[in-house]
Amino acid sequence: MRINMLHISHEVSVRVKPVLFGLCHTMCRKMSHILIEPNPSMSDEKVHITVKGLKPHQIMTLYAHIDMSRKCIYESFAQYISSADGTIDLNRDFSVCGSYTGKEPMGLLWSMKPYAVKKRDTVRFLKSDVTSPLEYKLSLFDGNISNLNDLRKRYKDNTASSTTAFNRHFMAPGVKRYEIRENGLVATLFVPAGEGPFPGLINMFGGYPGVLEFKSALHASHGFASLALAYVGDKHLPQALSQDLNLEYFEKAVQFMKNHDVVNGDNGIGLVGICKGAQLCTAMAAFLKDIKCVVSINGMAVSGPGGIVYRDLHLPSSKIYLENLDPTKDNSLVDFCVLPLPGGSKYLPGFFPFHKKRDISYMFIFGEDDLTSPSAFAADETERYLKEENHPDYTILRYKKAGHLLEPPYSPFCEKYFQPGKGLNVYCGGKMFEHCKAQEDCWHKQLNFLKEKLMTNINSKL
Repeated sequence: MRINMLHISHEVSVRVKPVLFGLCHTMCRKMSHILIEPNPSMSDEKVHITVKGLKPHQIMTLYAHIDMSRKCIYESFAQYISSADGTIDLNRDFSVCGSYTGKEPMGLLWSMKPYAVKKRDTVRFLKSDVTSPLEYKLSLFDGNISNLNDLRKRYKDNTASSTTAFNRHFMAPGVKRYEIRENGLVATLFVPAGEGPFPGLINMFGGYPGVLEFKSALHASHGFASLALAYVGDKHLPQALSQDLNLEYFEKAVQFMKNHDVVNGDNGIGLVGICKGAQLCTAMAAFLKDIKCVVSINGMAVSGPGGIVYRDLHLPSSKIYLENLDPTKDNSLVDFCVLPLPGGSKYLPGFFPFHKKRDISYMFIFGEDDLTSPSAFAADETERYLKEENHPDYTILRYKKAGHLLEPPYSPFCEKYFQPGKGLNVYCGGKMFEHCKAQEDCWHKQLNFLKEKLMTNINSKL
């Protein structure tokens, strides 16, 4: 049993760089030039950004941006002072002003914020087509420029000292992607390069409709056969989160993975979920067979919104007053949840007795400043029940100032997002710096946990 009362660790995790490796294609207007290594890179991998050819002790502004849609970009900037040898090294040097300050090698990526001329055109930082990379553009400007409007204009006017682009991939070389539309399932399967069988995962998101693939693509790049599973929003699925969900659908997904030729089904299947997806992972662990381990991110062990149905079992939804949400305002969903007294969750009719499954390994991850789901309360309840059961194998990670959407590392902090179907802007909570550090920390811990539980005795060529 492990309980990790974690604030934030600044330790650096190291992983092997992918085969694709090269220097950036830099377009230099003057002597200065920007280097990105490796380029291309995986989207959960650190890159090394340096600038060379500057004068000693020269103030420079780096401006990064990425096109997320035709009308919305994500952007950041940081100011650095070159060293005596005329270089800037983000692994070594401190940002003195900008979207972040201090020594933050990946700060230009995780500190990005959305910009659109019209607010309604702002979109969530989300890659829907994982077969193509994210293309980041990085520009270098002389002097102290502290206004993003000014930087945007200077970029369009082509006045940068140096510019470059670098690509961030979700699928490592050799990863294969298969759309699954059989036996009622709506999903995408990602299979690692090499020969199997591979450990099997099922990955589920929150209330976003349809299939979201970027986490499963990354999981496959780390050696897992990963199924990105939709459960709402597709024409063959329930259309709203408030509808009851039948666990028999998710049971089909488990059996699909267990019996697939590329999956080592004999070792059981791992589950990874966030928000509503985490809730479903916990329900699957409580009631289904062949589950080996679960990673639950900001989820509760109580149904809602919407109930859970399984054979002759019906678990009704907990009370969430969604009808009181105001589509004209930004909403904190936690304000509309009715919570029991501490220790009272297990007496609710929609509770999942996950803690009774002693043969399943658990990792629970909570951002305790979550404004979408009552994660701080859920963390206490989860720990309480696992301790009462004397469960032999669980880890709880708590991040004090992290919010709801804990994404893979170096993803921008999501302050709020638009909830399709309800037409609502929803606050996520959290503080940017602490949240982004939590993303990096918990991603590596998730991967290590999954490898430890699922890769035992698998003779695969990863």
